[in-house]
Amino acid sequence: MLQIDQANDEKISQALRYVLTGLDDRNGMTVDDVGALRRDLQALIAEDRRPITSQEQLKAESVIAFSFRPTVETCLELWFGKSASTDTEIWRRFGEDVALASQGNYDHWALNPEHPRMFLALIILLDQFRRNMYRNTAEMYASDSRCLSLVKRAIRNGVVDKLRLIERVFPCLVLTHSEDVADQHLCMEEWRKVELELAPTDPLRVFHEVFDRHLSVIERYGRFPHRNALLARSSTNDEQLFLSDADFRFDLPLVKRPDGSFHFQGTIEGHSVERITGDDVQLAYIGPDAALAQANEDIRKQGYAHIDSVKLRKFIVERDMPAIGSKKYLQLKAEMDKSNKAIDVLRPNLMWVESYICNNKTYCVYLADGAQTLKKHSLLADMPMEAVHEVRRIIDPGISSFDD
Repeated sequence: MLQIDQANDEKISQALRYVLTGLDDRNGMTVDDVGALRRDLQALIAEDRRPITSQEQLKAESVIAFSFRPTVETCLELWFGKSASTDTEIWRRFGEDVALASQGNYDHWALNPEHPRMFLALIILLDQFRRNMYRNTAEMYASDSRCLSLVKRAIRNGVVDKLRLIERVFPCLVLTHSEDVADQHLCMEEWRKVELELAPTDPLRVFHEVFDRHLSVIERYGRFPHRNALLARSSTNDEQLFLSDADFRFDLPLVKRPDGSFHFQGTIEGHSVERITGDDVQLAYIGPDAALAQANEDIRKQGYAHIDSVKLRKFIVERDMPAIGSKKYLQLKAEMDKSNKAIDVLRPNLMWVESYICNNKTYCVYLADGAQTLKKHSLLADMPMEAVHEVRRIIDPGISSFDD
């Protein structure tokens, strides 16, 4: 019991250090800072009662999987295309999650710096998905302040640096949505760090212009003029001129010119600009989550799933773990954290689906490229395996025959 209490105290101490990082460097705290700190501490207090479950991890991965597509055009179309069908699909698939996240029910997703992807999924729900779901209403911006505080804390703690390069677009999007010029400069600083790792021709470099335009507008106007009508703010004459200039409006769809460059175009003051098309540019990212939603279905149909360039199959790993069925949450979470840390090292060759806990055994379901990767995971996580079984066929209730 003493060991469990000490482990719990250390976990709480680490979480408090994470929450408070950088606050002692400030001369004062804004109302938003105080509100964010209160929510963080409330989430920390509730963490023992509301752990991150495997289902939540899969839910977070489904948010990420939906948000990334195989080419730069399809990513930009999703993120900036302003499609009614995309908005409807996000309402259908993630509407409940956006509501729960907006109410603070997923705040614990951003409390563990060892799980940066949970943080990533949370800010997508709060920032990008709200803009899809509540397009052209003030509700688009309702969670911006909270999301901004999560991103700046994640930057202070090095969490953003743990994301893949394309995934780091989303923390920068949160910063570039701020009407505070200091946040705009922070966005440019963060994106320059990404650019240092990009190839000269990487299509992600288009975001430099996107973020620089946001900074220029805030430096000139101190706010985004295109929000004025939604927020019941009066526009100045200078802002009216800006709003009539389609070549500088970044609240319009982002499209690609034939020469490969991008700019924002669409309908403005009743004048519609035709969409410009060009050759597809392959995006240098298709992570394991790009096919997560289809992986089980593919395995069901053909026995394997291709994710990135890796061919994954389904395995069940049997482990002897005496009295595992009677262990307390903190003990189980410690085991899960070790496992997840090892999985992060082995991506995209290994994905955890779920586990079944019995009295003295666990049966863990994975997608993996082979038994050797599962053995590496076992060594990294210090979780010995008794047996590995590859799933050869999935049978649903009611199936009376097979096509051989």
